[in-house]
Amino acid sequence: MKTYTLRPFLKLIGIGFLTLISYSLAYAGDAPPVYTPPVVDAPGTTVGGGTRGHESVEDDQFLSVLATQTHVGQTISAQPVLYWVLTHDMESSIMVSLSNMDAAMQTGKPLLGIEVAHPKAGIYKVDLAKHQVILEPGVEYAWGVEALVDEQFPSRNPSSMATLVRIQPQLKVAEALAKTNELEHPAIYAQAGLWYDAFDALSRLIDKYPGKATELHQYRSDLLRQIGLQ
Repeated sequence: MKTYTLRPFLKLIGIGFLTLISYSLAYAGDAPPVYTPPVVDAPGTTVGGGTRGHESVEDDQFLSVLATQTHVGQTISAQPVLYWVLTHDMESSIMVSLSNMDAAMQTGKPLLGIEVAHPKAGIYKVDLAKHQVILEPGVEYAWGVEALVDEQFPSRNPSSMATLVRIQPQLKVAEALAKTNELEHPAIYAQAGLWYDAFDALSRLIDKYPGKATELHQYRSDLLRQIGLQ
């Protein structure tokens, strides 16, 4: 995997700033995460959606970011981990990019561009901490994955995109996390509308607790279904 300056492929559009409204936190034991989309004070617009198809690819849904498609996903992490999935092996490369939406509209340059050569089927992650990328609070970012299957017409390349914003952690969330076992953290994040934190916490638990892998994998599948991903 190598990192380099990537040709921007995300079509960027403005989004309103987001603010979470207060909510109550009530958890009982190691409960399945139930994602509650954040309530915002202004309508937002997302970038992208499902995968664009191409005649060389039989399944239009073979490539996807694992993120919310109907609204801007939220995180309280300055360096969140982003996840995407590939359902079958590829001979060509996958490009992953992250852009500050306001800055990219002026410069056309992404903050991060990664090429994954000849990837195998599976779930992939991009840890922003490993790439020294820090998200600024309240700034909207667009990120996505693109399959380089058409060099002559890049606009036809299959791609999947999403948006995210870093918000300040609410005291209730911090208190709930401090008082509970880490197995409960995905549910806390999910109820708080923190998609990226909930999915990452659950993914980390899958790696950490192999004895609970079946249950945790089911939780993660259910979480994806809650945002319309199969």
